[in-house]
Amino acid sequence: MRGKLTPMPAGGTPALARVRAALRSVLPQLPPGALAPGARLMEDLGVDSLKVAELSVALEEAFDRPVFLGDVFARVDDPSQLTVGQLAELLEEDG
Repeated sequence: MRGKLTPMPAGGTPALARVRAALRSVLPQLPPGALAPGARLMEDLGVDSLKVAELSVALEEAFDRPVFLGDVFARVDDPSQLTVGQLAELLEEDG
């Protein structure tokens, strides 16, 4: 399913809450408002290759199942533009 994802509603979902918690554990220096659904993982939050590995582990703990972010990134047109909300949406679809 490569392509554009729809924006996430402002209220969020349980998956969004899990993604935010995982991101907070990997990027504790970020202010809470930085983890808005529209925040881009790489461009806005500074997630690099090392943080991707750490985030994968944190997401596995949050979702209680294997999470391969490389597979998630392969499903979108431009991984550098993947947002917090889109990541939650993709992981929820995989659930």
